[in-house]
Amino acid sequence: MKGSTTRPPAHATASKRKQSLTDPSVPNKRTQMRIPLKIPVKVTLDHTHETISTTCQDISWGGVAFNVLGPLPEEAKSVLIAFPWTRGKSLLINATILRKTRLENGQYLVATRFSCLIPENEAKLVKLLRMLITKDATADRSEPTSLFMSLNLIVSDFDEFRSMLAQMVTGTYTLLSFNAYELDQSVGLLVEGPDDLPPFSLRGRVTEVQQARSGEADWTGLYQLTLALEHPKAALRQLVDALPRRFSVASEASPVVGSSNAADIG
Repeated sequence: MKGSTTRPPAHATASKRKQSLTDPSVPNKRTQMRIPLKIPVKVTLDHTHETISTTCQDISWGGVAFNVLGPLPEEAKSVLIAFPWTRGKSLLINATILRKTRLENGQYLVATRFSCLIPENEAKLVKLLRMLITKDATADRSEPTSLFMSLNLIVSDFDEFRSMLAQMVTGTYTLLSFNAYELDQSVGLLVEGPDDLPPFSLRGRVTEVQQARSGEADWTGLYQLTLALEHPKAALRQLVDALPRRFSVASEASPVVGSSNAADIG
């Protein structure tokens, strides 16, 4: 259900939510639909640039799992995954290795989380997943039924929109939401600006969750989220520079809390 946030007064402060990535009280919940997908992919290791041809096992908006014949080096922390695309091209996505599990047949299942991709490839990823959902009748219906959690950022004020863009090109964004979200969770952002600008989509990983406060009183159910945008800074700058000149922003900006209407959707 959609609903707009209410910005606390200018003097409002925030107290850090006492949860961390290693806190056992934080549930490790899957928030994206996982889809079986067995296609050949090429995986390039970050530390040696060695490329491995392997097979994808399943995919979600958040990441992908694939098999390898033997254990990956301990030094391998991230990979570049090349998915086959149309006209002989590839869909390239950087991913962080989360787990390496030995299987009964001696192979290893590697679970990864997508960590960095250009906005154009983000759109291609969503397109791919939507096509797979249409074709796949065997998806686990006990899992989430939406591709991903999303926030709709609606900004009608010109100066406020420019302030939002100035913060986004730094690679982070801070906003208010009625949902706390889990630390390290990736969420989608659908940005709608003024003057009938075409909306654009981004993705970000939650790096900090604070409960909004005004003086000594908590703003019940209102949270301040800090997101690390999962796109190269150069791609974010290119996206902003492609907007009409009246929305141009400086190269660097100090982070400020977004006061846009943020509707939790998806």
